[in-house]
Amino acid sequence: MPELPEVETMKLQLGKFLTGHIIENIEIRSPKFEFDTKKIIGGKVLGTRRFGKVSVIDLSNGYSILTHVKLTGQYIYRGPNLKNPGALSKKVTGGIPGPHTLVIFNLDKGGELYYNDVRRFGWIRVIKTSEVETEPFIKKLGPEPFRDLTLSIFKNIIANSKRPIKIVLMDQEKMGELGIFMQPMRFGLQK
Repeated sequence: MPELPEVETMKLQLGKFLTGHIIENIEIRSPKFEFDTKKIIGGKVLGTRRFGKVSVIDLSNGYSILTHVKLTGQYIYRGPNLKNPGALSKKVTGGIPGPHTLVIFNLDKGGELYYNDVRRFGWIRVIKTSEVETEPFIKKLGPEPFRDLTLSIFKNIIANSKRPIKIVLMDQEKMGELGIFMQPMRFGLQK
């Protein structure tokens, strides 16, 4: 599963390449992804956000696209905002579009955004932008260490738990994405 830095990088890259594009059509190639395409067709990408490991693409029509890539999901952009795209990374198994391409967003100016997922664990949801922060998966996330988590909140979380400290630190509902800093402990690489 990608960690916070990878999801943050994905959010930044999606914002860089998609902002200003209009979604003209969507091809859903997997029955797992059932969302109302009519809600986002014609929407202009205003920007991107991230909540934990959920990436959000905000559109001008009041809707947002939420994505959790899980283990193997990935977005691949091809279009005018990518100068000299070169060959696809070897990490794009099967190419684009390919057997693992589950959704294709056709954008204006000849742009395309592919969502590939080899293991098919990821998800995409379309909801009103005004409801993003109250979406159940996002709402239950704890404060993030570099955005919302203060020393006072941290002390309160630790003081009100009877679980071992490492378990509390890894719990996304207590502290969002603090787990990234626990990876050396997970692999026995303690300093």
